[in-house]
This record gives sequence, C-alpha cells and structure tokens, in this order.
Amino acid sequence: MRDIEKWDWETSEKEILVNKWINDYNWIEEIKVSQDGENIASIVSTGEAEFGICVNGELWDESFEKAWSLQFTPSQKLVSLVSNDEEWAVCIDGNSWESKFDYIWDLKVNSKGVGASVQVDGKYGMVVNGIAWGDLFENISGTVLNENGDSAAVVQVDPISQADIERYNNGIYSVSVNGILASEKHTNIWDISFNSTGSEVAYSIRKNRTDYSIGRNKSIWDNTFQCSWKPVFTNNNEVIAPVRKGGKWYLYKDDKQLWKNNYLQLLNLAVSGDNISVAISDSYGKWSVSENDIKWDFRCDKIISDLFYSDSGKTLIALFKNNKYWDIAVNNKIWGLKADKLWKPHISDNEEIITTRMEKDGKYYLVVNGNVHNEGFEMIFEPEISSDSSKILLKVLDMGVYKRKILPLDQLL
Repeated sequence: MRDIEKWDWETSEKEILVNKWINDYNWIEEIKVSQDGENIASIVSTGEAEFGICVNGELWDESFEKAWSLQFTPSQKLVSLVSNDEEWAVCIDGNSWESKFDYIWDLKVNSKGVGASVQVDGKYGMVVNGIAWGDLFENISGTVLNENGDSAAVVQVDPISQADIERYNNGIYSVSVNGILASEKHTNIWDISFNSTGSEVAYSIRKNRTDYSIGRNKSIWDNTFQCSWKPVFTNNNEVIAPVRKGGKWYLYKDDKQLWKNNYLQLLNLAVSGDNISVAISDSYGKWSVSENDIKWDFRCDKIISDLFYSDSGKTLIALFKNNKYWDIAVNNKIWGLKADKLWKPHISDNEEIITTRMEKDGKYYLVVNGNVHNEGFEMIFEPEISSDSSKILLKVLDMGVYKRKILPLDQLL
C-alpha cells in the first residue's frame, strides 16, 4: 500500500539520464514512473523476438519472448505480463508467478492485489495474487478487482453455437465472484460493482431482447427498463442506478425512483455519503452535472469523462470537454484551462489543494488549483501531494532527462 509519509520529500531534485538507456535498445515502449517517483521503467526490445524490462537504466535479469501491460503498484512494485516458451505469467519485480497460462491480459493492480484475465485450454477465468480461479468458463469480460482483493467478472456459463438464438435468449451469462457463480443466467450482463465489504455485487442486466434491469447477487429488481447503466452501492448498502424508461433517464434506488427529475441521459454516477451526483444531458448535445437532483450552471458539448467526490464528500470534481478543449469544474466553478488534454485530478488530504497535469500546444504543464505552472516539459507523470499538503512531487521528462522535483506549494499558489 501507499506509505506516502516515508517517501523522500526533502531532496529537491533527482535526475536519471533517460536518453542514455533509450539509445541502448532497438526501441522502447511507453515509459512508466512509480508513484514515489524513484523509478522510471519501460519494456524494451533487446533483440529479435526478445524483450526486457528496464528500470532506471538497468535490465531485469530475465528476458522474454513477449512482454506487455507494464504497471507500478501502489507499493511501488513493477508488474508486467510476460511470455516465454508459449506460456504467459505475471512477473513482479523480475520474479514470475509459478502459475502459467495459455494467455493473460487485462492487468489490474491496487493496494491489495494484482489480478488479470487468463485463458487455459480454451477456458477463461482470473488469477489474483498468484492464485487462479478454480472454475473456468466459456468466456469472460468486464473484470473487476476491488480494494479488498476480491475479483469478479461477467462469464459465459454455457457454450453456444452461432445460430442458437433460443439458448442465447434463455440466458448464457452470469457473474462470477472469486471464481464462484454469484448470479443467475441472463442474456447480457455488464458493469459490476462491489459493495464496500466485498460481500455483495450489483450489475446491469439484459433480460431479453427489449427488457433491462439491475441485479444484486442472485436477485433482480422487479421493474424492467429500456436500458440501464452501472449501479453503485451507497454507504448504507443501497443500490443506485441510472435507468431508462419511456425514452427518458431516471435515477433509481433499490428499485424505486429516487430523483423527481428525468433527463435525456445519465452517466458517471458518483456517491459520497448522502450526496449523489451524475453527469446529465438535459438537451441534445449538452452535458452538465446534477447533484442531489439540482443542476449545475455550466454546460459542455462533448463529454464529462470523470465525476468524483473527495473522501469527505465536500468537493465534487468534473473533468469535461467543451468546444474542442478539456477543462475542470470544482463544485460548479470552472477553472478555464482550455487544455488539449487533461488527466484526472488529485485532492490533498486537507482538501485545499487540487492538482493535475495538462497538455497544451505540445507541452505538458502542472496545474494547481486552476493555476498553470509556467514551466513546460516533454512529459509530466502523475503529480503527488505530501500528506501535510505543503509540497508537490513533480515527475517530468525534460530534454531527455527524467527529473524528480519537490516543489513547495507556497511557490505555486
């Protein structure tokens, strides 16, 4: 897990000459940086059909026929999906799991685990922390790894031929939690959510050609809808979901209408305590946010890609695109960045600092509370805020050099 207090917040700058080791290889893939900023890594081509993992200019001891999906975990471990002798495995800090598979993909990492989708002898399942599901299935999609280390996925339970419409309509998909079936069979299933303890799951279902609903474990809501999106559990273990009926979208809680108003579309549900927010469209081609059924003032014409609350629920952030540019709204106030690209912001522990990174005119910049830091770089990786909210850890590429910088916040505001 993240232990941010133990990171080096005192050394003002550290450097690694990235161009030096880039030139040593045939090519390199996307560069990744650890959250603490101490390690920079990439999958590199070391020869014909030979790949290695380079960290701070040093290769892991083992090379691979194939490697992909490189990620750092919150505990700063480096994970990759690797293949040798036509067998795939998860490799962490140069050590591969004993479990081997015909194929492996969809790598997921969090503070409690590392998981991925796997194929063995034409059957599909998941592997989490080196242990594969006991039961495998005809197909798998929509995989989830929650913060308790529980895994879930939509699985095809029964085989089906291309023309077997009757069997398909009777339902061939279910939800598997940790390899155990946790739902009845349905025509389609998508968007699985866990509750906070990992003891329950909720998901959207298609019952037949025309009817949709929400499932919770092995039961489903009595109401049927024209469509439904991802359900979310509240702190009180209630299930909230956007649903469509009569050509309009409504917000429902435990199978009953929650909000009075309806909309042309509802997306990206966010819940924190008693506060509920969702991205809405109330006129064609226009998007906004409704919090507790009260609309924000702003409108955008493209998309609201992220909508989320701070831990306390006092701060609601929307990342949106309007008139070809990306921007951020915080509690209904727009920053006015007009960026070519933006990433999901971070919020400090005291919720006084919000930081993100942006691309504009081919350069990358740090943004703090809506203020753009005047120095542009070749690339900025995800910035971090110290636990006392006094410093920012900035990780950048600048003229072929990776730089880890500690910036006092009083110089940025």
